[in-house]
Amino acid sequence: MFGRISERVIRVIRWALVAGWLLIIASLLFDPFTSRLTDPNATSSPFRLNRAASAPMAGDRYRCPLATAADTVDWFNLPAGTCDPRCPTVQGRCLIQRPYAMGNRLFWTMALPLVPLFLLVFGHEAWRRICPLSALAQIPRRLGIQRREKFTDPRSGRIESRVRLVKAGTFLAKYFWFVQFGLLWLGLSSRLLFINSDRTSLAVFFLSVIAIAMTVGFLFGGKTWCHYLCPISPVQKFYTEPRGLFESKAHVAPTAGPASSGPTLTQAACRSVDAEGKEHSTCVGCRTSCPDADLERHYWKDLHTTGRRFFYYGYSGLVLGFYSYYRLYAGNWEYYFSGAWTHEESQRATLLAPGWFISGHPVPVPKLLAAPTTLAIFILGAYALGRLLERAYFLWSEHAGRPLPVTELRHRVFAVFTFATFNLFYGFGGRPNIALMPPACRAIIDALFVLVSTAWLITRFTRTADEYERESIEGSLRRQLVQLRLNTPKLFHGRSLNHLRTDEVYALGRVLPEVTASQGRTAYRETLRDALASGHTQSAAARNVLRSVRQQLNVSEADHAGVLAELGMDDQNALDPAEAGIDDRRMRTDGYRKEIETMLSPFLEAGTALSEALREPSVQARVTMLQTFYSIDGSDHDDVCRSLLGSDGALIRRARDITRSLVRLGRVRAALTRVKGEPEPLARLLILSLDRRQDRLAARVAAHLAALESAQESHAIGRMLAASPPAASAVLKFGEHLHADLVDAIENTADVQDATDDAIPLRLALLEIATSWEPLARRLARALAPDLDVTGPENDDPILLARMGQLGSCPLFEHLPLEVVADLSRDSASREYAAGELVCTQGMPSDEFLLIVQGSATILIETDDGIAKKSVDAGQTIGALGAIAGTGWTDTVVAAEQGASVLCIPARAFRDLLDQNAHAATGLLRLASERLNEVRGRRTPLGIVAPGRAPAIPN
Repeated sequence: MFGRISERVIRVIRWALVAGWLLIIASLLFDPFTSRLTDPNATSSPFRLNRAASAPMAGDRYRCPLATAADTVDWFNLPAGTCDPRCPTVQGRCLIQRPYAMGNRLFWTMALPLVPLFLLVFGHEAWRRICPLSALAQIPRRLGIQRREKFTDPRSGRIESRVRLVKAGTFLAKYFWFVQFGLLWLGLSSRLLFINSDRTSLAVFFLSVIAIAMTVGFLFGGKTWCHYLCPISPVQKFYTEPRGLFESKAHVAPTAGPASSGPTLTQAACRSVDAEGKEHSTCVGCRTSCPDADLERHYWKDLHTTGRRFFYYGYSGLVLGFYSYYRLYAGNWEYYFSGAWTHEESQRATLLAPGWFISGHPVPVPKLLAAPTTLAIFILGAYALGRLLERAYFLWSEHAGRPLPVTELRHRVFAVFTFATFNLFYGFGGRPNIALMPPACRAIIDALFVLVSTAWLITRFTRTADEYERESIEGSLRRQLVQLRLNTPKLFHGRSLNHLRTDEVYALGRVLPEVTASQGRTAYRETLRDALASGHTQSAAARNVLRSVRQQLNVSEADHAGVLAELGMDDQNALDPAEAGIDDRRMRTDGYRKEIETMLSPFLEAGTALSEALREPSVQARVTMLQTFYSIDGSDHDDVCRSLLGSDGALIRRARDITRSLVRLGRVRAALTRVKGEPEPLARLLILSLDRRQDRLAARVAAHLAALESAQESHAIGRMLAASPPAASAVLKFGEHLHADLVDAIENTADVQDATDDAIPLRLALLEIATSWEPLARRLARALAPDLDVTGPENDDPILLARMGQLGSCPLFEHLPLEVVADLSRDSASREYAAGELVCTQGMPSDEFLLIVQGSATILIETDDGIAKKSVDAGQTIGALGAIAGTGWTDTVVAAEQGASVLCIPARAFRDLLDQNAHAATGLLRLASERLNEVRGRRTPLGIVAPGRAPAIPN
């Protein structure tokens, strides 16, 4: 779910949480406001003192001893040292209270209890992306001030520098579960001893944690703090593994189309947004089998990691021991459920007091030792219980004849412990505030906790590693089947391949005889490549699924061996990568490659050679910074740069894609030229729009080719252009900077068929326009082919489209965008003139000019020999220059013998167009030049003629 939220939105949420946390810390140091809510006289506040805290007493008002402003105690008419038995007591002594600032209570009983529920519902990816402590730990990385270490690159021999990471095999890498659990145990012990009710101590604790996290962020790269040291990290895994209720499936990539060129960012917490608004990974490989990339893969792979089982069982004991200690220390539950522990005065003064109060008697063990010892005893007891349940479950399953694998058995016991711990936590967490609510609200909240945890248990208890592996490889297979363009709606009752279930995807084996041997081999190779790259070949289940895929795609053993050889694998059985870090390294290098591509794209679009762009000082400085950011050494950088110019490089792919689009436009244009008759004006308008598209694409292709110089790939693109004379001609118009050899390759069209012979069917061309071009072009395509099965929000106005076709036939408007032509068409009006009828009179005022759309008209010109006639045919204008200049009609014009249909265009609208569009101004200058040439042959203009009366014209 959170995987679909953009990083820009997540940043706002993340830093809003940071601001909220810092505000809480500030309130712990200075808060003159919230103490008013706890004043006994604040009758509207649910937090006022002397209100019954437990449900059975909610309506029974009583008073507990309060400290007055004079530091005396008001016992409310009871003997000193005694209080109502319902008041909070600690080891038999009345707990004297006073109005208090609520910072501690707000955090411990309101903010913190929301975290387990959030984790169980939204999962790992949500918390890792919004965690405020993680954001603060990344500040040194964002500032570029991390510590670096030098090393010698074994491939190049060069001395490189990189941020320091935790190395595999070190103590921290092997025993981080124990380290994090130990820190969590110390943190909860500190709560019981120092910081539960002491606001200053809590503020210092928070600031110290932030300082430590930022220090780790300075000393080590990536998310070392989160993976190896943060005490909340194992808690987050406890409630989220293998996946939250609404967590995305990182192992199932989108299948809406061809495989993307970069990594799929689902759960990835390390990501950034480039200038184009696209997200990409910023992984630096700080952890192999990173849970931030795919939590479930990490879970199944590390299920038997040292310390995981101890934490899973021990954490349940830690939760139970933590809340039980309030009862063991105070001798009653009222101390906890009243919330008195959040504002108990002089908490540090009780460190050497008895730490246990059992059966009405204090035990002479200092609280300083009793609190951590209690937690340790419960941890060890819960761990022993977990081991016992594992053994009992195994014996039961064996007795039932269904012995479970160790992985599946342990996973199920883990799930039960998570379910029990979640409900145990919410039996206490937040209860001091929940107890203040009406009984109905408490019942609804309790039902919500049970419902959510039960739904989680049902969906996770029977989950297996084999099921995960099948889904992982199925996702890759699905992407390859998309490329085969199978007619799945026909086979599966109208459902596309993207909407098929996992078993249905494998069921496609029944129809795969339609697939050619080459297609099947290609699909298998790409499926296996994806599985290897993402580490999804490590289990027997994954290899069995791959074997099934191979059989369904009709891939022989010989082809299988050939595929392994193509993928650089010598042993046919070596389908288990040596390191699961392949995917982590891929994400890191892909993030770096994406940054480099984004940085170099403007140079490529400007026609700068890539070799020159890489030598730019600004580029070199940026590259150095990115190498630091992604922990990229010199060899990896060289590999990335080579890949940019290789056949699979994104820059080459982009150039090829643009070239294909340009060639495709040539084929669409050839199809549109076949339109004749009445719809021809609309087709001509589409052709004009296509020509503008073609020029833009041709300029981009020429810039790409100039940047690639005479590289092998540029010649391959040149050969693509040579196969389409229109595309080749369009590129050569912008090819003044192209290499001479490349120009020869593009011009080599001797053996190429005529472009019109390569035209696609008209209906297909119109369908392409109606589904992918701008709205007005789509409307024109639908008008040319009304039976196209294409729907759109636009309302097709036949009159408007007809006028657009009429304007498009005029050279004055042929270079205008369709939107501009449409605006002029809306402002224009049609008018009809009969044969011999006066159209306009020279010298008369005018606020419009005319376009002949049908028939013709005659301009009357007086010369020494009499009155001469000049014909104005369809597509030509009358009075354009006079209307624009404001001088009125410059000619006397009458309709010809067949009459004339004209389009009246307001001069104001056209003047506005001239101010905004250079193409229109150029067209007007061309018209003015033509008219000036005509005027040279004139002698004397006709005089003014009254409107409606044409002058006599000699035979």
